[in-house]
Amino acid sequence: MQFNQDKAIFLQIADRLVEQVVQGSLQANQRLPSVRELAVQLEVNPNTIVKSYAYLEENQVIYKQRGKGFYVAELAKKDLIEKKRHEFTEQTLPQLYAEMQRLGFSVDEVIKLLSKMQK
Repeated sequence: MQFNQDKAIFLQIADRLVEQVVQGSLQANQRLPSVRELAVQLEVNPNTIVKSYAYLEENQVIYKQRGKGFYVAELAKKDLIEKKRHEFTEQTLPQLYAEMQRLGFSVDEVIKLLSKMQK
């Protein structure tokens, strides 16, 4: 995994795991790699993985079973998609609309373009 200098590594790892949950490559109640396994795989300090897992646990994306490891929370995918939809609605969509106006697009033009993309 290539890490970006602009964001803490533990957050980048957490973001990657979140994307895997949203995409379905990590399923509800699926066991995550151990801290050491993931640290070796990503070539990072195990403490970085501990921080990532703690962050995800705090945000109810994963849960810990004592002595067994970390697992994807039952409602993680649903909750994450809901959160991402809200972020899209509140952040991305207004920016997109402003850019449409700057470029002179009408809503009807954009709907036609989106319809073509769906095919």
